[in-house]
Order: sequence, then structure tokens, then C-alpha cells
Amino acid sequence: ADYARLAHDGELRVAGYTEASRGCRHRCTHCPIPVVYDGRFRIADVDVVVADVEQLVQLGAEHVSFGDPDFLNGPAHATKVLEAAHAAFPDLTFDITVKVEHVLNHSEVWERYSDLGVLFVVSAFESTNPVVLDKLDKGHTVSDMSQAVKLLRDADIEVRPSLLPFTPWTQPGDLAEIVEFVADHDLVGNVDPIQLTIALLVPEGSLVLRHDDVAWGPYDGSRLSHPWDYAHVGLAELQAELTALLGDGCWEDDATIFRQMARAIGRHADRTFHLPVSRSVPRLTESWFCCAEPNDAQISVVAD
Repeated sequence: ADYARLAHDGELRVAGYTEASRGCRHRCTHCPIPVVYDGRFRIADVDVVVADVEQLVQLGAEHVSFGDPDFLNGPAHATKVLEAAHAAFPDLTFDITVKVEHVLNHSEVWERYSDLGVLFVVSAFESTNPVVLDKLDKGHTVSDMSQAVKLLRDADIEVRPSLLPFTPWTQPGDLAEIVEFVADHDLVGNVDPIQLTIALLVPEGSLVLRHDDVAWGPYDGSRLSHPWDYAHVGLAELQAELTALLGDGCWEDDATIFRQMARAIGRHADRTFHLPVSRSVPRLTESWFCCAEPNDAQISVVAD
């Protein structure tokens, strides 16, 4: 009963998870995957992936999340997987994770992917601060993010941005700029509230440690990260305030929590936001995020 569901069109549908590949061809500095794969990725045979999907369907899945770090690392293979899964289970829907640059570079696939059942794309927007995007080696700009939103929506696919708002390079106004971006692109219903709380995780061997403008602390196994300090006073307090608004993480109305967070961010930045009425967009009932420093509530669950 507690397993993740797809919330879509007023219904809850059981969701399953599989992968069509391992690793990633990219080396975003904050991501733990390059530490292991160093820019390599390995595909799974199409038949193997479809067999995984079949098992999920037999267990009741009506929607499948492809959890590949980037589904379009191998675009030809990815398309074959979707086509095969759709042919076998035409009523099944999907979500995938894709970098902003891949959304744009493979613009030709999106109408086809929509026809094959892709409802939404998780994409690591991370920040609207170009310095942060550069430090994380994301390979995209804020303008690219805007183009990705439009390109996907034109194909009737929604984007669900993942964010990394709290880093050593975060500026006091960055959170307000993120909220403005969300408002300008009608993304209130697309952003899981927890995305506004994410702080940089720095695992052992992380590529982000190469940035010597930050005083990285020694690895702390209890936090699974090298500690670091904010460059500006007040950001730690804002991150804690936003995290407290999450409560136990079991909310029904993400948009309400997002608006509460936006008001808190506005108080810190002396800004007022005019957020559009949130639209009903497909989402999973369990929030997705990665590369995140665990908060105290999450650590306590593991410790227990």
C-alpha cells in the first residue's frame, strides 16, 4: 500500500522501476556516478529490459520509471527499448530522466516518445545561477532550460525539474531566482517541494573536490559527505526553514507546500512572487531527488 504511485488525471496507478542502462557518459562534478563509471555506460539488452517490464506488469504496475542516470546516453537503444515495451504493453506509461542538453540535442524524439507513453521527463536543471551551473559542469544554460520546457510541452510531455539550490557557491538571491523561473514557466505543479531544500552531497572521490575555492572538510561517514560552508550568512537558516516545511514528507498537495516555501524564500529575499495556479500534471507520489546531502530526518531513519 505504501509503494509509489503515478498520480495522473485524478487517478493513482501503481508504478514500477527498471533501467535500460548503467552509468553515464557525462561527468557532472556533483554526481557520484562518474566516480564509479568515469564517463562510461553500459546498455542492457532490449529483451532483458522488456522482461523486467513484464515482471513489473505482472505485479500490478501500470506505469514504469526508467531510472537510467540519463535515458538518452544511447538514444538509438533508448528508442528501441521504448518501442519494444510499448508494443508489448500498449497501455503502460513511462517516465525517463534526461539531461537538458540531451532534451535539446534529440529534439526529434519527443513526439514519438509521447506516442509511446512517456508522460514526463525528470531533468536536472539544478540552478539558475550560471556560476553554479559551470561549477557543476552541467553543460546547459538557463535559456536552455526554458527551451527544454517548451520543447517537451509542445510534444505533450511535462518536465519535472530536479534542483540543487544549496551549494558553496549559492548566492542570497538564488532561491528567489529559481522561484521566479518556476513562476515564469508555469512549473508550480511540476516541482517536488523537496527540490527547494537540496544541499550538495560530496561523496568520497567526488569530482567537485577539484574546485579549490571551497574549503572542503574531511569526509564524514555519518553524513556520507565532505562538509562545506555557505559563502553567505543566512543560507543555512533558509535551508533549515524550508526543510522544516516538508514535515514528514507525506503531503497530498505539493503545490501548497511549494507556495509556503516560496513565501519563506520571499521573506529572506524581500521579494513577492506571483505564482500561477498550479496545473494538474503527472507525478510520482514519492519524490525523486539525487546528489543530495541527507537531512537529519533521513539520517534518523537509517540509524533506526
